[in-house]
Amino acid sequence: MTRSVLYLVTMLVIVSFVFSCSDENPVNPSDGAGTAVIQCMVEPAKPARADELNPTVKAEISFYDAQNATLVKQSLTVNGKHITGTVTVKSGSGYRAELFCYDADGNVTHSGTATNITIAVGRQTTVTILLKPSKPETPTASGPQSAITSGTSYTVSWVTVSRAQSYTIEESTNSTFADSTSKTIVGTSDTYKNTAGTYYYRVRANNATGSSGWSNTVVVTVSKIQYTLTLAVNTAEWGTTNPSGGDHAYDEGTVVTVTAIPAEGYRFVSWTGSVMNATNATTTVTVTGNMTVTATFGKIPAGQYALTLAVNTEGWGTTNPSTGVHTYDDGTEVTITAIPATGCRFVSWAGNVTNAANATTTVTVTGNMTVIANFEQITLTLSGTVTGADSVTVTLSGDATGSRTVGSGGSYSFTVDYGGSYTVTPSKAGYTFSPSNFTVTSLTANQTQHFSATPIPAKTYVISGIVSGANGVTVTLNGDRTESIAVN
Repeated sequence: MTRSVLYLVTMLVIVSFVFSCSDENPVNPSDGAGTAVIQCMVEPAKPARADELNPTVKAEISFYDAQNATLVKQSLTVNGKHITGTVTVKSGSGYRAELFCYDADGNVTHSGTATNITIAVGRQTTVTILLKPSKPETPTASGPQSAITSGTSYTVSWVTVSRAQSYTIEESTNSTFADSTSKTIVGTSDTYKNTAGTYYYRVRANNATGSSGWSNTVVVTVSKIQYTLTLAVNTAEWGTTNPSGGDHAYDEGTVVTVTAIPAEGYRFVSWTGSVMNATNATTTVTVTGNMTVTATFGKIPAGQYALTLAVNTEGWGTTNPSTGVHTYDDGTEVTITAIPATGCRFVSWAGNVTNAANATTTVTVTGNMTVIANFEQITLTLSGTVTGADSVTVTLSGDATGSRTVGSGGSYSFTVDYGGSYTVTPSKAGYTFSPSNFTVTSLTANQTQHFSATPIPAKTYVISGIVSGANGVTVTLNGDRTESIAVN
């Protein structure tokens, strides 16, 4: 340890330290270039009593890390009541110097590299130079060089930089990193696995002194996995499919509509494979991997024909006989029934039926025929009137939302889905309503609710006082209300 001790009679000490390395420009002990100045002003903590006066003030300079610093020169001069001068220090490569001042009791009164610091101390002051590593350099980051698909692991890496003790990496789905997550690691890479989307990464290096700036931004685009859906038929001449037979590429999760089309003299029998409805000639496939679905067709015997039953929208209803292909002798009269699902209703039949408007009707098989049951979702109304106020806002919330503005005695109406839960609420400033709202759950029929508005009474206050010193004084009130009072 290198130490300089100075004894002088004064109660104010100014010590200026000149270091041969700074935070921005660390210096090797052999070159002596790039200096920075730190000035420390030392004042007594309290006036000394006459019987305590000691004609000495000790300023002590020392190093925390003597191996990485060399005291090159010190020059201190008494100038009136002040001490001025310089202390020149060389530090090891990659280090910076910081200033620490202590009072007579050993308490730290300042640390850092700022200039013109005032420190309250006793007659003895210790000034210590602490050598710390400079901040690390900024790393350069890189990402995967090939395309990334959902669920595939990939690595973001960076080059090791000098003076780094750890690295912080940020990940975000926003290029400004406004919603980022971060982790601090010792290594120079990190591995991720994400769903489809665009992801942004940046890295900075850390050590005991601080952190570097952020690296360049690495952008990684993760695509959905594609799978092959293969469509086939049991016998090529008996029918085709739409999309056509063969391999088709789709993103994971895609819902594909497939249709089996029988050739003349053949009928659709069923699908094999992961389809939504194996007996419907038109159905859907959700692509979750490499998949194969096959349309199976059969010959129609002589004197027989295929009757195909279908629905306009899967999930809205079924038929009896079930949807799909059925074979009947020529001239057979078949009774068919449309059965709506909950929340839906039968609309009509499409095809050569006896009565298209009846849910149960008949069809006479005279050839290959297709009849379709059409359904629709049921909609209901929530309606009513509002009395007692104009321009009332009526709000619908719950499984559907909306609002209406209603005048006094006017009506409101909302069209909503069957089976939903809803709340209707009237509102206007300065009014209460009876009832305050109306709530229905699992709606199965039209509902009516009327509301009445009542004004909220205005609050009144008294402004009063005494007039003295004159008779016949008129006191006037102005503003939202005007009034004059004569005071005798």
